[in-house]
Amino acid sequence: MEDIQTQLDQCKLLLDRAEVGLWEADFVQRSYICSDYLMSIFGKKGNNLSFFEFYYIIREDFRDLITTDFLSIQSVDTYEQIFPIITPTGEKWVRSRLCERKLNNGVCVKALGILQILPNFKLKEEKISKMIDHNEMIFRKLYVNLPVGVELYDRDGYLIDLNAKDMEIFGIRSKKDVLGVNIFSNPIMPKDVIKKLKENKSVNFRLNYSFKKVDDYYNTSKVGEMDIVTKASILYDQRGEPSSYLLINLDNTEKMIAYNRISEFENVFTLVSVYAKVGYALYDLYTFEGYAIKQWYENMGEKDGTPLSQIIGIYSYIHPNDAGYINSFFEEVKQGKAHHFRREVRVKSGDGWKWICANITRNPQSVDPNKPEMICINYDITELKDSQLKRERAEELDRLKSAFLANMSHEIRTPLNAIVGFSQLLAETDDPEERHEFVEIIDSNNRMLLQLISDILDLAKIESGTMDLKFADMNVKEVINEIVTSFRIKMPDNVALIAPQDSPECQIYSDRMRLTQVISNFLNNAIKYTSEGCITLAYEIIGDEIKFSVTDTGDGMSQEIQAHIFDRFYKGNTFKQGTGLGLSICETIVNRLGGRIGVNSELGKGSTFWFTHPYSFSPNAKSPASPNPGTI
Repeated sequence: MEDIQTQLDQCKLLLDRAEVGLWEADFVQRSYICSDYLMSIFGKKGNNLSFFEFYYIIREDFRDLITTDFLSIQSVDTYEQIFPIITPTGEKWVRSRLCERKLNNGVCVKALGILQILPNFKLKEEKISKMIDHNEMIFRKLYVNLPVGVELYDRDGYLIDLNAKDMEIFGIRSKKDVLGVNIFSNPIMPKDVIKKLKENKSVNFRLNYSFKKVDDYYNTSKVGEMDIVTKASILYDQRGEPSSYLLINLDNTEKMIAYNRISEFENVFTLVSVYAKVGYALYDLYTFEGYAIKQWYENMGEKDGTPLSQIIGIYSYIHPNDAGYINSFFEEVKQGKAHHFRREVRVKSGDGWKWICANITRNPQSVDPNKPEMICINYDITELKDSQLKRERAEELDRLKSAFLANMSHEIRTPLNAIVGFSQLLAETDDPEERHEFVEIIDSNNRMLLQLISDILDLAKIESGTMDLKFADMNVKEVINEIVTSFRIKMPDNVALIAPQDSPECQIYSDRMRLTQVISNFLNNAIKYTSEGCITLAYEIIGDEIKFSVTDTGDGMSQEIQAHIFDRFYKGNTFKQGTGLGLSICETIVNRLGGRIGVNSELGKGSTFWFTHPYSFSPNAKSPASPNPGTI
């Protein structure tokens, strides 16, 4: 403690020798606490000094100026003044400087500072007077020519002066039209602002100023509304008492109009971007720092607000092959080899991909040519892509239909001609062998014509949505045996039909006729393309499904044919009889039964056509793959 006291004594000694004293102003108590050194200079005892007492220590011609300026400490952060004081030993010039302000709820309640004696400081009275006159002249010019409106009200709130800009803002032709109006009676002044002014508190506020509301308050040439920003301050007299109100008004109307237009444009742009799924981003080429709207993030598959530097160049959701093109473009821009990029890219969306058209260009308006900016506009074209694909499929379907209809006359005429022709021959011949041969030919063409008509009717039902499925419990092995029995008599001499006898006994809930139709179609196709060898009809239980398959040792097919084999009107071999509808109809039936369909084949090594069916026993079976009864 002794060391601390020693240091304090030394510090006090140094300040005294430097002729510097400390003061603390209390704006609530209206008094100072001064150091011993200052009180000795002032010729006072103790350490307390009221504002009023200090006012009379200042030389008379400086009192009002210095006191008013000092009280401004309550609203400003800096203060320093040089002025003369009267002491028991004569006149002295001093420098008073603010060191720190203490605030309470935003209001300055105390201030700390120093006061230094200037022993050799001399100013001629004329120079001081000229300085004061000059300052007053400058202040008057500033007051008159300020680009903001200034209003001065007395302690009771009556307007005593205003500058030219204020008259211009509020459409006032002459000062006499408004001098004397009371600020507290202004119908447009917010109540909370009036309350604060009456409590001697400065306040900043903004008004939607309607001239219609002030018709009875003062005469104005203006109509409509303005956006006004106002700063209201309290001015104090030499005794530290509130003496007047100062209002500084700024016409913010044009800025607000511009802001509203920008805001309106942003709203419209946002609506357009959301509706059209168009995104926008602007970023630095090297740091990738910048700005993007919400739709840009959505198109990129990213979370809104993610820093662009964590997206660009990384592209977590863009297909790797497409991302490589974008990054290569950035490198070319850095080398001055490219300026614009446009490409359709794939962006991860759920379990699939969506298509985004990315347009990136170097911003020609970049402020710093060494820091080029990139503008990116992307938009979702998934629906467009889907529409194009559907249109292409529809065009292809229309082409195939046209080809089908053109071919239909030939397909129908062939069996009809055979039936008519051989029927006539049958009537004209008595040879038993010829009659037997003609009957077989007529029967074969009858079946061919019946199948052709059946396929056409099934297609018509599918397209009209009237093909009904009739579900019931059925024994799978029993159905397979019936199909095998009916097809054994159709098999060519060099082809064997095999049905494994060790297949399991099982029942499913399905449409017996449609299930038989699919398997029969598979067998007919296998017979058509198998000249020798065998055809195997089998089924097996795999988990909650039964898989049916027809395997042949026929010609097989290429990958290209396999890709289209289930398309409507498609014929892998145009020289073979058929409409090109059977497998497409089979696919529709299998899908409605709740299964999947496919083919495995190798050219020259045969084919396996297969489909699955849910392994369920009744309509109440709660299997995730349970059949979907209804209309196709």
